[in-house]
Amino acid sequence: MANSNIDMDKLMSEIRAEIEEKQLTNDIVSFDTIEIENSEIQPELVYSEQSLKDSLGFMITHRRVTHVFGIPGNIVVRTWRKIVRRLTAFNIAHLFAQQNDINFHLSNVIFQLNNYNQELSEKMPLGDRIDALERENKVLKTRLAELERKAEKM
Repeated sequence: MANSNIDMDKLMSEIRAEIEEKQLTNDIVSFDTIEIENSEIQPELVYSEQSLKDSLGFMITHRRVTHVFGIPGNIVVRTWRKIVRRLTAFNIAHLFAQQNDINFHLSNVIFQLNNYNQELSEKMPLGDRIDALERENKVLKTRLAELERKAEKM
């Protein structure tokens, strides 16, 4: 499908005209009752720690890509496929090696970022950090006020 701009109204009117031309009855299913199902995997739009852990586990266990698969078929087909595979393996093996390196480092980076985030949250929760900064800010304001009073006296 090279053209992704399809006029759905025009298409539906053509289909309805064809139905009327063929004199089909009205007891068929209407187009409004048919649900469109999207089978693509949609990423989650909000942060979910469990989703992150699941995706990270999948990446770590499936980060190695291989160009060697089982060969189905009878003996002639398998022999021919083996010959073709050996001829093409020389050309594509380095691509698989590069992709494996990229997959390894990418999954390692995500794993390390996840661990870093967990360490930060374990060291000091955000509420405690805010409280500590507010106390330090209060102390600094009182010291500044004292220094300003001393400077006025001079």
